[in-house]
Parts: sequence; structure tokens; C-alpha cells
Amino acid sequence: MWGADSAKIVTFVADEHADAVAAALAAAGAGEAGGSTACSFRAAGTTTRRRGEPSTADEVRIEMVAPASRVDAAVAALVAAHPYDEPAYDVYERRGDAGFVGRVGDVEPQPLGALAAAVAAACGGVLRVAGEPASAVARVAVVPGAGSDYAAVARAAGADVLVTGDVTHHRARAALDRGLAVVDPGHAPSERPGVRNLYAAIRDAVGDVIDLTGHDASPWHETES
Repeated sequence: MWGADSAKIVTFVADEHADAVAAALAAAGAGEAGGSTACSFRAAGTTTRRRGEPSTADEVRIEMVAPASRVDAAVAALVAAHPYDEPAYDVYERRGDAGFVGRVGDVEPQPLGALAAAVAAACGGVLRVAGEPASAVARVAVVPGAGSDYAAVARAAGADVLVTGDVTHHRARAALDRGLAVVDPGHAPSERPGVRNLYAAIRDAVGDVIDLTGHDASPWHETES
């Protein structure tokens, strides 16, 4: 699930070429969803044309999602793999998944540095902060795991800061340009509080469970200065 910083690429091709076109899109970075790769939606239909006498052709509509950073490469791969001289394709901005990931809420207004300290206490991990420590924050967006794809959505929801893991340099810079600070405790540490709560709920309901909440710990460690 890529959220708002992604696009849906749609093209049309004869059925015998559909697999090759979809494979080219996947190789260029399209079609990842929920840990799976090469995901596509396909539907059969009829294309009509008129050059002199009208004609029809059976074709397949292929839809695949790509992160915004891979759209240009995916389109180039589509055109290269498509058997038609002038392949038809569309690129649509996506918003549909944005409401199903993360949470946005208000906190007592406080400096960014104080919020970062609270995140460090709750999550542990090697904390990184993008933004001025003294800047005031009052509305916080939280996405466990790797949620920097949702920076634009968080800002649109009025968030002053996004708490999530695996934020790259360029994503952090883009967030700051939007007026959104970032607190990054790491991928696994940002997920750990929710995992612990899920374990507690299952333990209370079932009783005899094995605690694996300490597994898949963050590979990052602080070094002594």
C-alpha cells in the first residue's frame, strides 16, 4: 500500500501481450502491495477504432500501482514492452488508501524536542529528528513502520509532525519543505508499542501464548562518542 504519494498506471493491450507488459511494469517498481510483488488488476474489454471502416479488437485493461518516485520509470518500461507503436496509457493520482493507515491526533502544545524525547522513551531505538527542536507542535501524525509515503497526507490533515520509521534524506527534506517535522525512531521500534498491545490482547483472550514481541529488533544501535 503506497498511499497518496503513488499513482495507478493503466494501459490496454491484446491478451497475448498482457503478461509481458505487466512483467515490465513490475520490474520497474510497479505492483507492490501488502508485501507481494507484481500485483495487477486485469479486465477484458473491447476497443473500437475507425480508420475508414470501424473495427473492434479484444483487449485487456491492466492496472498497477507504483510509488511516485517510480512512475516515470514504470511508464518508460510500459512503452518499451508494449507491442503497439502508440500504446494508450493513463496515470492517475491515488488517494484511496490514505485513510486506512496511521492516526492523527492533538497533543498538549510542546516543543518538538520534548515530543521527540517522549517518543524515544516510548519506542526506544535510534531517534532521528528533522525540524527545529524548539518549534511548537500540537498535532501529531503517527504511522508505524515505514510511513514516509504519507507525509503529504499527514500535512493535509493539519499535522505539525510525523512520527514514523525508515525516513530517507529526501523524504525528510520534502516533509520539511511542506512545513512538517519528522521524528523517526526506526522501523521496528515504531511498531513495537502496537505489537505489545496486540500481544497483551491475545494473551488475555487465549491465555497460553508465546511472547515474540522482542524478536525482529531494530538493527541500529547508538555508538559511544
